[in-house]
Amino acid sequence: MLLLVMGLLGLLAGYLLVTNRHLWGTLALIGLFVCQGLVLLETQTHFGTVLQARTATTKIAPITQIKGNSILVTETLKKGKTQYTAYATRQPKTQRTQLILNRQKQVRVMRTATTNTATKTSQVWRYHYQNSILKWWFVGVTNDGQLQRQTVTYHLPKTWQVLTKGQLTQLGRQLKQKRTQRELRVTVSQQVAKQMRAHPQLMTQKTKLVQRAEYLAVQQLIMKMK
Repeated sequence: MLLLVMGLLGLLAGYLLVTNRHLWGTLALIGLFVCQGLVLLETQTHFGTVLQARTATTKIAPITQIKGNSILVTETLKKGKTQYTAYATRQPKTQRTQLILNRQKQVRVMRTATTNTATKTSQVWRYHYQNSILKWWFVGVTNDGQLQRQTVTYHLPKTWQVLTKGQLTQLGRQLKQKRTQRELRVTVSQQVAKQMRAHPQLMTQKTKLVQRAEYLAVQQLIMKMK
């Protein structure tokens, strides 16, 4: 509506000035300048709008699991002289890869000890008009729904590890080495034996003890790589 009013005022001011009605022509020009000022206020300072935030939290699955260690993969991407970081996980049901790039959003990775479920929380702040009248008035030049900022936060349990693509490749190669496999078997065997000597009642839970020992052994291997 504001654009229509500006167009009409421009035509009216021109007509009035040409027909020597200078007073009314000047008033029409003043009205035109006021409308232009409102447009500038709306586009530059988001006049008449308020920030509204929307939050969505979804579960995520790891790119891969190694002996109970869930892996979130990062990779550095370059565009000209600017570097971005891509964060890769999977969608739990479809197992499709989900990529988040910190190009136009802030990405954070946080550890949580209160849950075993990994989640991704997206928060989006957008400008919205305070009422329908303002939205109608600024139709055509509207900033309604314009993105102000966006954050993505990964909440990862302690069983998750964050590795670069290169580190994950290196880890895979290392785990295929016979020497590493032999060292892991020895470490796991020693840890299980130690636990059963200290707690004989755990004899019936040997499988769980082995899985736990393997998880810790691989976790230590990952820590050495970082």
